[in-house]
This record gives sequence, structure tokens and C-alpha cells, in this order.
Amino acid sequence: MKLDFGNLRLEMVIDWLQFEIRTVGRTQAKHVSSKFAAMDAPVSVIGCDESTGAPFPAGLSNTTTTAFRVNLQDPKSFNQVKGIFDKVSPKLALQGEPKLTGMEVAFDIYSGGASKHDLAEIVTELYRFSTVAPGHDWNLYRRKGDGRIYINALDNRAAVVRHFQAAWQLTDANDKTADVRHHAYVKTTDNNGSGLQQHEWRARFETTLQGAALPCRTMAELERFDFATLRDHFRFRRLADDLHPAARYALANWSKSQLGKPGAYPIPSRNAPGRLSEGRKAGFRRSTAADDRLNRRGALELLRGLARHWRSVRNRELTQFRGSFEVADGAPPLGDGPVDGDLLLILNTDPSTDNSKTDGIDPSTDIRGLAVRCTAMPTDDGRGGDELQSATRSPESAAQIWPDHDANVNASLAQPMNTAVRALRERLDRLMTLDE
Repeated sequence: MKLDFGNLRLEMVIDWLQFEIRTVGRTQAKHVSSKFAAMDAPVSVIGCDESTGAPFPAGLSNTTTTAFRVNLQDPKSFNQVKGIFDKVSPKLALQGEPKLTGMEVAFDIYSGGASKHDLAEIVTELYRFSTVAPGHDWNLYRRKGDGRIYINALDNRAAVVRHFQAAWQLTDANDKTADVRHHAYVKTTDNNGSGLQQHEWRARFETTLQGAALPCRTMAELERFDFATLRDHFRFRRLADDLHPAARYALANWSKSQLGKPGAYPIPSRNAPGRLSEGRKAGFRRSTAADDRLNRRGALELLRGLARHWRSVRNRELTQFRGSFEVADGAPPLGDGPVDGDLLLILNTDPSTDNSKTDGIDPSTDIRGLAVRCTAMPTDDGRGGDELQSATRSPESAAQIWPDHDANVNASLAQPMNTAVRALRERLDRLMTLDE
């Protein structure tokens, strides 16, 4: 889910999901991995101890077993996840359904073709004003052998920025198996370590949940999961409006600390002006205030959109969501703002066939009329633009839309293609409302 936010573009994504699978017979992780690779599924596989489910250490990676952890990178929808496992299950003879063992959700901020320094400034502010309670002390790490640098060992805010700019990453948990782990860095490479183009660089703040903190475990729970319930991991504060200018300058430019850290902070006494109350405490520093704009119009809205995106693709007329779209050729906007999606609309469908009732209808299938695909296409500046693509056989015969299995919505032959897109958008809006 993406959102324009002034000069910034905000996005909330599922970075990865981790599953435990069990096979009927013993095999090796490399053989399991090959089955997924044959489908071009973006996964990594490691073998696990059959009794504990714990991953094998690196030296035992080729041990035969029936238990495996499968990391699925960048999943877009529940339909996609289910489709991958449905296809691989008979090839691997799986025991039962996959069980979710971990998830990582990332909050990304893009700033056009911003430099590493610009993004390091942004990610520093995400860390400083985050309201998460750190599991341990915040510390920076980079390559093996570099050691860890704890924030309290740095001189000031500028030192934090310099480390982010130099590819250091920040975490609140040294153990990657911790139930909750927060992680911040400037992302300039993809999951394979290949460099991204500069317009794809972003400031990233992500949360990993596993073990006791995992909010769902079965496939049924995952299908229904509401990502907005993760909002507490993506709340932020800002400097208070009534700060003295000297205090504002010091906190804005010098402080290296997590200013949004929750705690028990003293507040002024009601009965003794100039003194602090002995009993009353505040949950956050009085020098900060909730950043309502970023929290509500930013992170929370993105999480809600991610939840709709994740669940809405169960509809039988829609394919996997990607990006957003508007109608082309200067037609009026379709509702209030863009909608995430890679949507497929079949026009002039033959009611005697089952094409209109098929999950993820492919435009290349034998359909009598017009297949229209609406998808986000990258523009020259790399920010992503909206474009209407079509795979057509007879666009002039686009005479009807088939949004339901049991009803036709007739459209005049003279009406433009945008009318069809509008009808699909209205259909999608109703589905999203039902899902909420």
C-alpha cells in the first residue's frame, strides 16, 4: 500500500513471511528449495530439527529431515501465498498445511532521488521519535567483524546520521530469534544484495514478529489477519509546539536518544509551581507530542490499506493487487483517491463459458471479447505512474461487463473503455467495504 505525503512517498509492505512445513519423507533443504525454484517462487529454505522445529546450524544445513522453514519474500496477497503452497504440496508430499512462524512488516519512506544522507536523516528521525519500547539497548551493526556500536556511545544526532549513511543498521535486539525485533536502515539493495536504482532507495523502519508475539499462526488466521492491529509498532511522536526555542534547537539537532520512548516521566506539580510531582507521571516526554498526521494519515492508513489489499484479492474477479490506477484520457477520478490493484476486467464474456467464474482470469485465455488490465507502470522518474493496458481481440465489441456470476451490466457500444474501468472500481469499492 502506497501513500503520497507531501514530498515523500510512504509505503507499508510485508517484507517476508516464514512458514514451517513438514514432508512425509525425509529429504534435504536443497531439494525442497528446488521445487519452489521451479515455480519462480521467491523463497529460501532451511532444514530444521524434527523434534524441536529449530533451524539447523550452518554446518548441518544438508541434514535430511522432514521439517523445514520456508521464507517467502515480498508476498503480495494471501492468494499468492496459498497458490504457491497449493502447487508445491503434491510435489513435496506435505503433511498438513503450512504453519506461520514469523512475519516482518516494513514502513518505507521514499524521497524522489534522495541521497543516502537525506534518507539517513529520515531514518534517524523514525528511530528518535518511534514509540516502541526497545527489547534491549539500541545498537548499530554492519558487517561481521565490525562489532556493535551502542547509541549511548555516540556523541550526538549527527553521529547517528553518519552511521546510517555509511550502511550501518540499527536494532533493539541482538538476537534475531527474539519474539519482537525492530530494525531501521537506509535500504539501497534488494533482498539478493544487488544495488537498487537511486529512485528506489528508501528509509526503512521494520518490525519482526515471531514466537509468542506472532499474531496469527494458521493459514485461516493469516487469510483474515488485520494488519492494522500492528499499529503500535508504527507510532511516532514529534517535538511539542510549546517548547522553548533553546530546548527545541538542542533536541532537534543534538539529541541522539529515542525521544519517543515510552516510560514514566515526571510532570509539574499542580500544588507546587516550579516543582515536579512526586506521584504523577507521564507516559512520554513532555517535550514531545503525538504525531497525529504521520500516525493516522500515514502509518495507520497504510496498514489498513495493506489489510484490504491482503484480503480483497480473494474475490473471484480480481487478480493479484499491485500499484494503483485512475481512469485514462482525462476522465473524472474514480471515487476518493487511488486504489491499490492490478485488476482484470473481462468485457463481453460469453455466459456459456466458465471464464467469468475463474480465479485470476488470464487475458490470454479464450474469451470472446476484451480483457482489460489496469496496473501501475513506472514512469521516467521511477516514482510509478498509472497506465491503462489492454489485451484486446475486439475492443469495438465491448458490450457488457460481467461483475457478478449471475448478472450482466450492459454498456453501450459507444461508451469508452473508461466506463468499464469505472464499473470495476465501483465493484472493488463494495468488496473493500465488505472486507472491512
